[in-house]
Amino acid sequence: MPSVLLTPSTVRRDQGRFVGADPRRLTRADFAAAGLETRAPMKAIRAYCLECAGAPGEVRKCVMTRCPLWPLRMGRWPGRLAQRGRHAPPIQEFASNEV
Repeated sequence: MPSVLLTPSTVRRDQGRFVGADPRRLTRADFAAAGLETRAPMKAIRAYCLECAGAPGEVRKCVMTRCPLWPLRMGRWPGRLAQRGRHAPPIQEFASNEV
């Protein structure tokens, strides 16, 4: 029996195969039934980065600057320190940012 997170595709060429359900239409109970916990977006991003990198120290040292989550990897919005009156360290420019 498929998970509540899967639904038959309505696209004919998918031939009735299951696809991921629209998460905007799922309830907390649906996520709980599937064994998933709901998280705040920043906590979910941090958890993903921890899983990708393997350890908190490795997340901090991440060099995958083309990843769309890279600026958010520390679990905080960039620039929040400056908004609170604390000064964030300046961003160091490198000659090449290729990874």
